[in-house]
Amino acid sequence: MANMSLGTPSYSYALKDAVDYVISRGVVVVAAAGNSYRRIAFYPAAFNGVISVAASTPRDEKADFSCIGWWNSVAAPGERILSVIPNNNYRALNGTSMAAPFVAGAAALLLAEYPGLKPVEVMNQIEQTARGNGFSEELGYGILDLAAMLGERKPMMYGTLAVRTDLADEDEAVAVVTVYNSNGELAAYGAAGEDGSHIFHALHPGEYVVSVTHYDEAAGTWEVSSKPISLGIGEEVEVRFQFGS
Repeated sequence: MANMSLGTPSYSYALKDAVDYVISRGVVVVAAAGNSYRRIAFYPAAFNGVISVAASTPRDEKADFSCIGWWNSVAAPGERILSVIPNNNYRALNGTSMAAPFVAGAAALLLAEYPGLKPVEVMNQIEQTARGNGFSEELGYGILDLAAMLGERKPMMYGTLAVRTDLADEDEAVAVVTVYNSNGELAAYGAAGEDGSHIFHALHPGEYVVSVTHYDEAAGTWEVSSKPISLGIGEEVEVRFQFGS
């Protein structure tokens, strides 16, 4: 279990690789959604497969400061939360950094009840049992609900997509991965890390087109390659791209 009450608006290859590594080894990653008020990606919360936690008010509304976005999973209390500060003192603080630990604690309780769950299954159960009226960019799937979360297991709604390229050994290789749904809309995005891959740990089932855009340093040009894929519930699909000669 990893709670990350931290983040940055800057995309980091190293951070993405680290998140992929721990998720692939069974670690549930929970992160604060950010406090910049706006619809701006905040990492690691915006990485696919991370449980992104927005902050809610006592009225179950979005806290004014909480970031919004399609990557948000759930919301938890984030206003006037008694928090530890330096010199062993306490203070009531606001922030998604206060909200995220509620969800991390809930995930730990869920794993105690169902020890064999994979990170994506933990994410699925927390989202599917949240209190709300469907998904919104403000509160994700709703407000964390411990009683419902520990109740009946909900059906899985995700699959996993691994995009592999042959760019791992190239110096300063740049490869952007984009996933479009059947309507041509952007469904997910990322960048290939040092191993030339990008893993989408929680992607809704459906028909997609995966596109990899690579900058060829020697030629001074961009190369684009696209492939259609079909992803089912609970499936782990791998798609490979080759750019070398």
